[in-house]
Amino acid sequence: GLEEAEAMLEARSKESQSPMVLELLKSLQACAVYTDSPNHETNRKLWDAYAQGWGSDKDWVQRMSSHLPGPSRDLQCVGDEWSDESSLEEVLGDWLLPLLGRDGDNLAAAEIGSGGGRVAMRVASKVQRLVCFDVSAQMLAAAKRRLTTELGHEHVEFQQVAGDSPYPREFNDSFDVVYSFDVFVHMDLHQMRHTLGCIR
Repeated sequence: GLEEAEAMLEARSKESQSPMVLELLKSLQACAVYTDSPNHETNRKLWDAYAQGWGSDKDWVQRMSSHLPGPSRDLQCVGDEWSDESSLEEVLGDWLLPLLGRDGDNLAAAEIGSGGGRVAMRVASKVQRLVCFDVSAQMLAAAKRRLTTELGHEHVEFQQVAGDSPYPREFNDSFDVVYSFDVFVHMDLHQMRHTLGCIR
């Protein structure tokens, strides 16, 4: 009867849904967006949950990376599943690395929204000091594991920032280069204005 029909419809529905999307939604339930939460608070929750659930061997991460062009590769860093290596290197080579110039070893740089460190790990060896700013403590922990523990970049610092507070004063006028990669798309206009106002 009715119970069998409902079970059959539920099974068909599950078959037609993307397992990757279902897994991502399930892992991000703690990040439910509430209209009374500021944008930065939603982002903090979202990226904390993403970093906590991330693992290079996780099925949902592997499925996300399976759409990338080129040969499959080892995912070493949170975010490696978002773009192929050659495209990332091309963008960084065109837009960021030239800012570091020949004297990159003498420069101090800051990354706004460093996430798990996928861009920072490509910059760290080219600067004397790198500070990674992010609203997500879990993303910063992942970046620190990768950059400091695994790659030995002791000159990299990790600073959590609150979306509604100024960046710590100790960083004012500290950097030769400040960059951000694929971060401002996650901010509302108020958050963008606030973040840009903190960069000096």
